[in-house]
Amino acid sequence: MEQEKITLTVDEAAKRLGVGKNFMLDLVKIDGFPAVKINRKILINKEQFDRWFNNLTANIPNIL
Repeated sequence: MEQEKITLTVDEAAKRLGVGKNFMLDLVKIDGFPAVKINRKILINKEQFDRWFNNLTANIPNIL
C-alpha cells in the first residue's frame, strides 16, 4: 500500500492554485508560507498549504 505524500512540489502547488510556476516561486518567498528548502528542492506542506490559502481567502468578501 502506497502512502500518500504530505508535501507538494512547486509545480504541484502551482497547479493546485491554478497559477504559474514563477508566481508560485514568489509565494514561497513570503514569510509564513509553509515551505522548506532542502538542498535545491522546495517542499510545501500540503495540509498547511491548504490552511494558509483558506486563511488568506477567509476575509475576502464574496463579490460574485
